[in-house]
Amino acid sequence: MEPFVVDTGPSNTTASLNDIAATQANEYLDIVYIDLGYQFEYQDTLTILESTEIVLLGDLFGLELRSGKIFGYQRKTFILGSDVERIASMREVTGNCIVVYQRYLLDLLTRYKMLDMVAFVDPSMIGAIRYGDGHAQSQHIKDRLLTAKPNQIFLLPYNADNHWMLTVVNPEENSVYFMDPLKRRLPTGEWRSIVDTAIAMYNAHKGKKGRSSVLWKNLAGIPPQPSSTECGYFVMRYMRDIIEDKDLSFVRKWERRSNYMYSQEDIDVIRNEWAKFVVKSYM
Repeated sequence: MEPFVVDTGPSNTTASLNDIAATQANEYLDIVYIDLGYQFEYQDTLTILESTEIVLLGDLFGLELRSGKIFGYQRKTFILGSDVERIASMREVTGNCIVVYQRYLLDLLTRYKMLDMVAFVDPSMIGAIRYGDGHAQSQHIKDRLLTAKPNQIFLLPYNADNHWMLTVVNPEENSVYFMDPLKRRLPTGEWRSIVDTAIAMYNAHKGKKGRSSVLWKNLAGIPPQPSSTECGYFVMRYMRDIIEDKDLSFVRKWERRSNYMYSQEDIDVIRNEWAKFVVKSYM
């Protein structure tokens, strides 16, 4: 079947019944194949996803990320229909869901002229160790840090034992800020070792001298997740809030424990932004 090219411009664009679309959304994120199932306009996008069944190619539609601006290298990923259902029904999210939201946040960074201030690391390349000693994860982080602009920070969503956490690395300052929405305390063991090794490799490559140990700071004032399944949404919200502050004041805001909580409406902002981005760009 020949692909049907969809215009991803104005918000009143409609998509026809069972159109299978191949769209060049923009320079960095291309090619999606979808089965929409009915006509809709870009309104109430979360409701659209809640009622949409994406059934093409064995329950997946492909998003090809040409992600030189996201992760510093070409990247292809696929989002399953079940990923869409996770966002729509507030179930635990996958790494692909996180990556799509990072792509949305890239647009915010571009709009705010913050591309030299904040960058992302690919969560699929730094996940929990399944074998070996974590050298591959450290190497990947080091390679990404080598692309840093002066005083640029890197956001690293990390998943261990089905739990999402966020680490922020400032390689120029040899500093790491850690956000665990469940425990709200510093990590020990595997992940800390991976990051420390990556920064040591980065410093050696740069020939940097000075403080040899990495300064870790736990941001204990982050809003905690209320139960055991919302961690991915909270990590996405943390990334959004860091960018929305624009002056990168997240450390001052979250360094001390507080009673600040995210409401369900705060988390629904993330879900709706994710849904709107997918619907507007690819459907």
